[in-house]
Amino acid sequence: MKTPNYSCVIFDMDGTLLYTIDDIAKSVNITLKEYGYPEKTIEEVTSYVNNGAYRLMELALPENARDEKNVTAVLKRYLEIYDQHVCEKTHPYDGITELIETLKQNHIKLAVVSNKPDKQAKTLAEHCFGKDVFSYVSGSGIGLPTKPDKACTDRAIEALNVARKDVLYVGDSYVDVLTAKNASLPCAGVLWGFGGEHSFDTEKPDFYIRSVKELQDLIFG
Repeated sequence: MKTPNYSCVIFDMDGTLLYTIDDIAKSVNITLKEYGYPEKTIEEVTSYVNNGAYRLMELALPENARDEKNVTAVLKRYLEIYDQHVCEKTHPYDGITELIETLKQNHIKLAVVSNKPDKQAKTLAEHCFGKDVFSYVSGSGIGLPTKPDKACTDRAIEALNVARKDVLYVGDSYVDVLTAKNASLPCAGVLWGFGGEHSFDTEKPDFYIRSVKELQDLIFG
């Protein structure tokens, strides 16, 4: 295999590496039911993700129940419930496990930067791919602003001690495109995520990726 074009790849998690929406939707609906609020469809919950758990629960609640105190309380319960269901149906997209193994074998540094709560991001990275496969994993709630702010991505680059010019960012939504732009990184936008190509209607990635093979070809040139 050729010398890679990138020595480090930073991945988004939900909709990029992992299909997570079934477990998220189940946990959202258990939470809503406990509080007496109407449950949501998979499609509705899918449209709420990408901007972190607070925004997820805020959008899932009725408009007249979205004051900060209530959202914070409901969010706390959601996180407890999601902890119990986080690994039930969640799985890597087809070909992702093999891609990660190939990148690892070629000494490419791997990171996950997610808006998923940090505890669940770390749990899923280890559960789905193995311990220490990713050199760096971060989610929300660690004292940094969520994506698309570049702070979380910059911390990953610093922790991995890589040059920015050697890093590729991979995600499945406009939030990821903005994150990459803010961090001055090229963005590969995968089309197998929750919103497909429409996820990039407002913000365009540098590369549209339709298959895992296309992503591997981009990384290795």
